[in-house]
Amino acid sequence: MTKTLPAFFTKPSGLADRCTLTDWLDVPNTNSIAKAMDLARYDINEVVHGRSCVAYLTGPPGVGKTHLINEAIASWEKTGISPIRCQPATKTELIGHFEESGGVIPLIMEEMDLLFRSGPTMEVFKLATDLNGSREIEKGKGEDRKIVPLSAPIIVTANINIKILDRAVQDQAKALFDRQPPTVIPHNIGEQWEWTVYLALTTDILKQVSRNKISHGISWKIFDETINWFTDNIWNIEHVSPRVLKLAAEYISRNHHALDMSDREKELNLQRLCRPNKSTRPIPIKCEWSLLRRQYLAKPVQAVAANGNAASLLPA
Repeated sequence: MTKTLPAFFTKPSGLADRCTLTDWLDVPNTNSIAKAMDLARYDINEVVHGRSCVAYLTGPPGVGKTHLINEAIASWEKTGISPIRCQPATKTELIGHFEESGGVIPLIMEEMDLLFRSGPTMEVFKLATDLNGSREIEKGKGEDRKIVPLSAPIIVTANINIKILDRAVQDQAKALFDRQPPTVIPHNIGEQWEWTVYLALTTDILKQVSRNKISHGISWKIFDETINWFTDNIWNIEHVSPRVLKLAAEYISRNHHALDMSDREKELNLQRLCRPNKSTRPIPIKCEWSLLRRQYLAKPVQAVAANGNAASLLPA
């Protein structure tokens, strides 16, 4: 039975009312973040298995891009390949990493927002992804001249939407992304909240937190308090994401165990995750989170079958 919402409640646009475990296990089928993550995983796996030369992934900070990168690295390392993880800031640095790879070792380039605003670096990516071209570039002049292969497998992540770029590089971007469209994880606060809570209910992201540099398990009380805080502050949190939920759990756990801290100090711990100006917009409906989590753990086989292997969706 669907729970009736109070008359004053207006749920965030597009979110379904989720009160039961069955409701929450339907998130992968309807949530835009979950669908984009599945598509991103597919694109990255195509590169890992040699069926594609590049994958572009863009989305808000902390949503799970790093987890997908770590999955790709683990797959390559099983075959004895150690990818080069880098953040080139200029065309010269970019070509340098291609030279280091020898055209073979995979390149994983993270937080490449600035490079996608640069015409010269876009030209390098165009050469690297042109399967009908030589996929190489000249470096140096005279006796120092050498040919650098650009044929390494590439995975690129960015926080900005690289489909929407400055006018100066739009033509280059179109040519580049016509070959391999980027997967865009949308910036939608409501859906980011829903995706994050779904992961908290179906994976181990809140199983342990770091306190005094030591990993500790958290109680059901802290589990509930963390997701309730995350829900109460949906419109105030700087980046609504699994990463921030984990940080909130860490701060709340510290607050419970820090006997020498004042209430004000405890409040400031969590405020660092929020914007300065508080919003009064309506928040999503809250549930008995720990009860839902226990229900999920009580029927792991059935639950995982229902939600499409939730463990594989766990973000870093």
